Amino acid sequence: MDLNRLADQSNFLTSSDPGDLMRAAVAICLYPGLDKSTIATSFRHADWNVSGDGEWTEIDRNDVWVTLMGSNGDFFCDVQGHIPQDAAMDQIRDLINTTEWAGWKITATDDACRSISHSSGLQIEITSGGNDPTCNPMPDSAIRIYYGAN
Repeated sequence: MDLNRLADQSNFLTSSDPGDLMRAAVAICLYPGLDKSTIATSFRHADWNVSGDGEWTEIDRNDVWVTLMGSNGDFFCDVQGHIPQDAAMDQIRDLINTTEWAGWKITATDDACRSISHSSGLQIEITSGGNDPTCNPMPDSAIRIYYGAN
């Protein structure tokens, strides 16, 4: 995996385009070895709004929202914004291809949500945004990255 290419995506953290912001947020959350505090600090340095601590951290900028929930050994990073689910899936594929990150497999959950799993145990699920996500196409999307036992 080319970590420099993944880190380059963080340049988009100050964009005004929601698609760029989502891509940058996902890249930050995918960067290997980061804990919740370091992820939150990365957003804070790019002037995103960061609130909360402990098990729940909310981060936002220009209609893109990031939620970090859980403990450092077992948490998820949820990135939501106003781009369609197909575009979110395209962003994930592009990030994986750009970084030459091998070991990924496109899968689907029982309710047919799109998901991608890595041989390391990392898992990404793409759903609609909102409090009650669905797998049906919607005008917004959520990209949830699971770490640890989730």
